[in-house]
Amino acid sequence: MELPPEKWNRVKEIFHEAFEMPDGERAQFVSRECSQDSIMLAEVKSLLDSYSESKSLFEAPALAAVADLIEDRLPSSAGQIIGSYKLESEIGRGGMGAVYLASRADDAYDKKVAIKLIKRGLDTDEIVRRFRYERQILAGLEHPNITRLIDGGSTEDGLPYLVMDYVAGVPLTGFADEQKLTVRQRLDLFLQICSAVSYAHQSLVIHRDLKPSNILVTGDGVPKLLDFGIAKITAPGADGDQTIDRTVAAFHALTPEYASPEQLAGQPVTTASDIYSLGVILYELLTGSRPYSFKSRTAVEVGRVLAESPITKPSTSCRMRSCTRESGDGRSCIRALEGDLDNIVLMAIRMEPARRYSSVEQFAADIRRHLDGMPVIARHDTVGYRASKFVMRNKGGVVAGVGIAASLIGGLIAASRQARIAARQRDLARSEASKAEKVSRYLQKMLSSADPRVVGRDSRVIDILRMAADSVETEFARQPEIAADLNTTIGLTYLGLGELCAAEKYLKAALDTRLELFPRRSVKVATSLQNYGKLLSTRGDLKRAEPLFCEALDILENAEGGDETDLANVLDDLGYLRAFCGDGDSAINLHVKELDIRRRTRGQDHPDVARTMGKIATVYAVMGSDAFAEPLLRDSLRILLAAYGPEHPDVAWTKINLVRCILKSEPDEAERLSREVNETRLRLLGPEHPETAWSLYNLSFVLLTRGKLAEAEDVARTILGMRGPNLPDEHPAVASAYLVLGRVLCAKGSVSHALKAYEVSLELRQMTLPVDHWLLASTRSFMGECLVKSGDVATGRRLLRESFEAIRAKLGDDHEQTKQSFERLKSSDAVTTA
Repeated sequence: MELPPEKWNRVKEIFHEAFEMPDGERAQFVSRECSQDSIMLAEVKSLLDSYSESKSLFEAPALAAVADLIEDRLPSSAGQIIGSYKLESEIGRGGMGAVYLASRADDAYDKKVAIKLIKRGLDTDEIVRRFRYERQILAGLEHPNITRLIDGGSTEDGLPYLVMDYVAGVPLTGFADEQKLTVRQRLDLFLQICSAVSYAHQSLVIHRDLKPSNILVTGDGVPKLLDFGIAKITAPGADGDQTIDRTVAAFHALTPEYASPEQLAGQPVTTASDIYSLGVILYELLTGSRPYSFKSRTAVEVGRVLAESPITKPSTSCRMRSCTRESGDGRSCIRALEGDLDNIVLMAIRMEPARRYSSVEQFAADIRRHLDGMPVIARHDTVGYRASKFVMRNKGGVVAGVGIAASLIGGLIAASRQARIAARQRDLARSEASKAEKVSRYLQKMLSSADPRVVGRDSRVIDILRMAADSVETEFARQPEIAADLNTTIGLTYLGLGELCAAEKYLKAALDTRLELFPRRSVKVATSLQNYGKLLSTRGDLKRAEPLFCEALDILENAEGGDETDLANVLDDLGYLRAFCGDGDSAINLHVKELDIRRRTRGQDHPDVARTMGKIATVYAVMGSDAFAEPLLRDSLRILLAAYGPEHPDVAWTKINLVRCILKSEPDEAERLSREVNETRLRLLGPEHPETAWSLYNLSFVLLTRGKLAEAEDVARTILGMRGPNLPDEHPAVASAYLVLGRVLCAKGSVSHALKAYEVSLELRQMTLPVDHWLLASTRSFMGECLVKSGDVATGRRLLRESFEAIRAKLGDDHEQTKQSFERLKSSDAVTTA
């Protein structure tokens, strides 16, 4: 006998309550609640019996199994109207819901879609929140290889649903086999998937369930990534309710063949987990098998296999299966996989997350290097390996000479290798000990010079630094390596103090010395390139700084045994520069790579992680996503305040960026924070420091926006009065101050003086920014507004129209800057009409 829907709802409620109880209390509770209805009692007991039979960690999680039973006992949903769509048939079923093929119910136009609904029996508050969370994630993802969210809502009985593009496709591995794709074609297909996952990571989303069945390939060969049901936003505070994740774990069946070791162990999951899953997918795509085979899916068996079973190289797996997947025979497949592809796949699926590729982008780049016949980072980058790549690209004249030389050199290497290694290690140890002793003595001398009886009680740190710095060349004239290290420290200290001329002297000296002592592509040279680039960037010389950062990044990404902190630092500097130059996508990509390193090396809650999250949030704010950026910045600020207190530079920087996000919605709070930062920087750094100029500009902009013109003008003129060696004209704060001054003067009716201020601002910005930067167009827009007020309506309107089109092309229709530019253009229409 079928139960009516209202009684099924009661069965579900009783089951969920019983599910949370200890085993000994369930029977009595269920008997009491169903005492008046024997059919309900039988159904609840049946569901609980199904639960008790499905306690394997991976095979059939209890809630999912029970939900399936409830779903099976209810009438089919086919024919049901959901929003504007009519369900036709079930086309898929997962841990959280079922997916239906649907079509327009109103016949407005013919369109097939896929609709995802929560299963009956799983519509608890936590699961409904998780489902809505998936909808939030999909709404923020727009990529040609990710299934697009079309619509969403709730059914009449309150269940949320998603409407997505219907993908008429075949699972990835099935498509590759059916089409008999070559190894190269499979790699090209895989690179499209990497592009989608990399985009998701840049949007701060980890998929966590990558596998071939979640990647459908359309008839024209385009892969589409599906099912973000257990995806996670990686921002601090995002999806912070751990109850949701625990509930998801309770009903979602992990696929152990593709899940990372840390995911199976219940450890925190980062983007490295998706990289592992992609590695397994690539292994299967190339060989037809997976790296591990499980006799069962119990936690014990999975743990045993991962701990005890060695990974078979893809080429060996191909050989054992007598692979015929390549267009030729099995031997051609083996040859295609041996070497680079073996190492690329094995690096992606290493057990330790820190030893995998640092990002999906790096993984994909290594595959491209292999396809281009270039050295890959997954293989030990020895001289012999580089030479083998050279020979592959330049066959013929090289081969004979290499054969003769190899036989001679091989014998010498065998005889002397161990002796050389031992001698090198001994010499290195002695050298480092000697350097440490000399630097220690020098630092003692430097600190003793701070004796108030010698230099006076009121001596400043900078005076002591100058006294010590002047002696580096004489103290270490015969030890240039130590001199370069000390010049680096001194230069960075001057940079922190805002003494840009002195910083340049010592950082340039360190770079020049290291270029003489070390190979161009050494880690020492890379860090000096970055440090000198940081000096140039701080001064506003972005065009000279960028190539230095790029070269340093290239060296550090390919260096053996380099410090990942160095790599993270240069990613940070280049990301900041790209953001300032208007390349938001590149900036986010760089900062996300930095974030992965910070998390691996520092831990999730480290202040460095919070600071990097703040950088990412700021880029999103500049791109117009204030609503997304604000909570990230507040979380970042909370962590930094707890770690450092209110006066730390990172705290001040985060407050300034938060001000930009909340100025429109919370103007009083924005002004309070801006004044707070400015007072702190004036007190700690003084009135001549470049960072003080930035905080003054931030305050002037807030005052201008709030209509406090007189004070905004005073602050802008204060910045212009600071120009000098530490605040050169090309510094962005100078151009920004001229713009604020121009806007104040224009508002007060001093049109001619306003135009002069705008012209200087534009000229200074053209010195440092790309020609298509929206800030240049914005400056021209204000000039156009001013020209219209001056009576030169034709020229003013032309500038307003051109700048509006330029800003719209760069930032899009919905960006606040585009809207403001349009308002200025529209206002000029009123002037013309009058």
